[in-house]
Amino acid sequence: MIAPATLDRQSTAAVIVLYRPEAQARRVAAAAAPHVNRVYLVDNTPGGSALGAALAGEEGVSLIASGNNVGLGTAYNLAAAAAVEDGYRWLLVLDQDTILHDDYLAVMAQRLSGFPARSLEEIACAGPRYVHSLDPDKFLPDVPPCAEVSSVISSGSLVNLAIWEAVGGFDDTFFIDYVDVEYCLRARRNGYAVVEVGDLLMTHTMGAADVNTIFGFYSRKSSNYPPLRHYYMTRNAVVTGRTVGGAKWSRPELLMRLKVTALSVAMEPARWRILKAIAYGLRDGWHGTTGELPAKRRANLS
Repeated sequence: MIAPATLDRQSTAAVIVLYRPEAQARRVAAAAAPHVNRVYLVDNTPGGSALGAALAGEEGVSLIASGNNVGLGTAYNLAAAAAVEDGYRWLLVLDQDTILHDDYLAVMAQRLSGFPARSLEEIACAGPRYVHSLDPDKFLPDVPPCAEVSSVISSGSLVNLAIWEAVGGFDDTFFIDYVDVEYCLRARRNGYAVVEVGDLLMTHTMGAADVNTIFGFYSRKSSNYPPLRHYYMTRNAVVTGRTVGGAKWSRPELLMRLKVTALSVAMEPARWRILKAIAYGLRDGWHGTTGELPAKRRANLS
């Protein structure tokens, strides 16, 4: 079992999951490179992508071609297993649109090493504070530099690979959405900590945010997720609550999901298909359905 005694560039690798990547993925890899010793690209594009193959030719980059879209849980596990094999202690998880700022690893190492409540060996996952707001100018109140939380979002987070091994990795059946939440809650159940670093910044996009109008007179940004994503979010939230979340986690999460649903239905043109997707998600989540939705049912929600 790996002993994560230090957090530095030599002990850290990164994973970037690619799916039909755009040119911005090259910027993501370039921004990650100063913070890690190796970047693993897990290319979930069916048949592989030209950009993934091109990036794999660069120094310090390894390509893991899954051959198909195997989902995020499996992609993270493929990279984590490769990182363990290569002797790394930490895995930095990145979406193909997340840009790290220059001080990422220095701030993360300083905050976690100085965190009085937990040692590095006890921290399963750590990530920047993420505010669920579509308004970039929203006032952010003062927050502690480090705090234990129930979960952090996957992109921008550091995963302790020793604990990844100990708790059984990410759930492969969580195709997309709540992969990070389920993992964090399961790690906490096993006595490990999940830490949020409050003064660490990164650039990350949720959905395809755009301005929509409520009833023709009130304009506001909303995420504009397609109905299929609402299905996965709803289903996996229910599954997570029933398996590892418990009532304490599930109540505020339910309120947050109701708020997101209300905004999406009020503001986005696909409102009826969103409601249909959420209804299916509630039903399948209650029955414990996981994995990728079959193609016929995906088409029914498109």
